[in-house]
Amino acid sequence: MKFFQFRSYAITILSIACAMSQAAPSLYEEIGAKPAFLDNIVMKYWGNYAGPPITNPTATTTTNVKGQPLTTKQNADDLLTLGYQIAPGIRPGIGMPFNFVPFQHAVFQIKPIYFGLIDLKLFDTGGLSMHTDVRFYTPIGDVASSQDVQTGFRASQITLYEVPGSKWTVGSYSYFRYWKYGSNGKGFRNDYEVYFSLLAWYPLSKEFDVTIWSDILQLGHQFGASGGLKNLPIDFQPGIRWNIAKSITVNPYVNLIPGNLRWETFNMGVVVNARFL
Repeated sequence: MKFFQFRSYAITILSIACAMSQAAPSLYEEIGAKPAFLDNIVMKYWGNYAGPPITNPTATTTTNVKGQPLTTKQNADDLLTLGYQIAPGIRPGIGMPFNFVPFQHAVFQIKPIYFGLIDLKLFDTGGLSMHTDVRFYTPIGDVASSQDVQTGFRASQITLYEVPGSKWTVGSYSYFRYWKYGSNGKGFRNDYEVYFSLLAWYPLSKEFDVTIWSDILQLGHQFGASGGLKNLPIDFQPGIRWNIAKSITVNPYVNLIPGNLRWETFNMGVVVNARFL
């Protein structure tokens, strides 16, 4: 019954993304034309599924963020965004992050919904580019209600550089986030977070890329706790990205924790990106 549950779930997510990405073009064909204002509407999905260890693919648990194996239920960290392109490189909108735990009493939770800049291009010149997004969180959602999250703020940046004379693209991703809890706040998240990651990819063909991702800094201060920011173990995620279509990519990977290299901590995962509009 449990055999390859991870694979089944990943296939399900991919099937839904493919169906949704094809729905809009089919509708436009039916009505004969795409309304002009829809040209600027952008709807995207991003999902990261934390799967089982490679030594136990039938498990329903995964390694937690501290590097302890088989201690956390497998889960999908998802984000659905809807934005409107008001000018080249400027797209305000709303975002609905959510979490899905498929096994051991399935749970679906909407995280605090936010509004802000879904994408803002700061610059793009000479193979070097930087984009940012800015989020203002609302108290709307299952998690906000249960954990008494009143509001929050996050600013993130992604910087990419196309290495001259090679096919490599290298870069970094970072964000700062602040959460404000009410009097009944339980510290579902840290109240302060600072994150920094390095990334790179190399195209093998038009359809496939080798990808590398490493979380270098995952600093956080837990709500209500004394002391300063604490870091989580560095992880390293080599993978293969499959560019299925212009609007869909699937990136299976293996998550490794250099400070705790044991077979049971080598976990499978998959990242799905899809654009519906």
